[in-house]
Amino acid sequence: MAQPRYVRTAPFGHPPSGRNGHENEPLNPGRYQYGAKSTTEYQSGAISSNFDPWTFVWWDSLFATTDDSGGVPDIPDFNPGPEDEDPQPDPDAPWFLNRHNDWQSGPPVNNTVQDNALPKAGYWTNKTGPNRNDSKHDGGFQMLTSKDRPVMLYNMGHENIASQGGSSETNVIGWDGYLEFDKQGTGSKTDCNIGVPHAYAMYTLDLSPEKLQSIAQKIADWIEGHQDGGSYSTGDDPEAIHVDAVLSNLEGATRGIPLNIVIRILKMIVKIIEKMNSAGAIPGGILVNWDFIAELKYPTKANTYIRPPDHTVQNPGNDMLLYSHGNGGPHGKFRFSYTIDPDITIVLALLKMRANGILWHLSSAEGGLRIRIMRTTNFAHIHGLKPWLDIDAERNSKYKQVLTYWHKDNDPDPWVDRTRKLDTRGTPE
Repeated sequence: MAQPRYVRTAPFGHPPSGRNGHENEPLNPGRYQYGAKSTTEYQSGAISSNFDPWTFVWWDSLFATTDDSGGVPDIPDFNPGPEDEDPQPDPDAPWFLNRHNDWQSGPPVNNTVQDNALPKAGYWTNKTGPNRNDSKHDGGFQMLTSKDRPVMLYNMGHENIASQGGSSETNVIGWDGYLEFDKQGTGSKTDCNIGVPHAYAMYTLDLSPEKLQSIAQKIADWIEGHQDGGSYSTGDDPEAIHVDAVLSNLEGATRGIPLNIVIRILKMIVKIIEKMNSAGAIPGGILVNWDFIAELKYPTKANTYIRPPDHTVQNPGNDMLLYSHGNGGPHGKFRFSYTIDPDITIVLALLKMRANGILWHLSSAEGGLRIRIMRTTNFAHIHGLKPWLDIDAERNSKYKQVLTYWHKDNDPDPWVDRTRKLDTRGTPE
């Protein structure tokens, strides 16, 4: 008799309630073991001046550059200009980030000698969990610093075009898991004062520039159709049907999507097309080569992690208070459970973006040459059913996200894989 197969699912809405560090374990078996092992630091001064290891489109900052004045914008053609070998910060595009840019807390100061990732047990589980990389302590990030609150950037679970890792999951509006801080230095009894003042959900955009342009035109048509109380006819065009399904305020919605927000979102997409043209051709013709990020800034009910102040906050003289990470100080595990801006979830749904890890923005108080280590454990995506539903919406609790089972030896890679595979390793709860 053939072994029965079960579809793996994850709940929409709020993450699972507390079981002391193991809440996400049932959701994670079958997810590929990537994360801490492939985690990297983002280098700055230690690398060649004509090489940039990362390029980010920051949705929150891009949204802030738009307004709803002037009506529906024209959709530009994709016509890339020459490559810029060493792009400098663009004052007209603060949302387009590389190693030269100031982030919220200043420019990154990563160094290949002084900070690195710790490739131990993966972040999907703990060191004894079912999907661990090994049986050692949980993986994480290590920094050696004597500077006053430096800005370090690390990714967790990030896939790029050259890696085997990644996620094929969409509808991801946040991340939920645990952070833990080692004692400060080998043999030290001093609590670690590293902290995460900012974090970002990372996404992959698999569309070609031409497909992005086509979807932008469908959004423009939708706006024009709904102005002055009108309607929008999709016909049998699959892109038009998709745009209408995302933007229509269907029964059960907990908030509407006003036209002025849709106009601002369309202007965001237009600016991305314009930036593609000014920055040169996208390698391979696919936007997966850019990383898209959205700040994780809205805590869920499960969250216990308290952010330390930004780098720009002046030191009042008590670093331990500045870097107290939860209820009772920096020791112990704290649940990090945050979502992104609800308006950004509309963009993710329109462009069918896949979750691609977390970008951590780490900093620390001044305090001599000390090794500071933050560990990550048992993280999972937070899924949203529809962009116009609040995380508390009743409909979120009635449906689940189907999770794709992917293995590194499967072909094609998950970012072009449109099938749903069944996991034979588990049983229904």
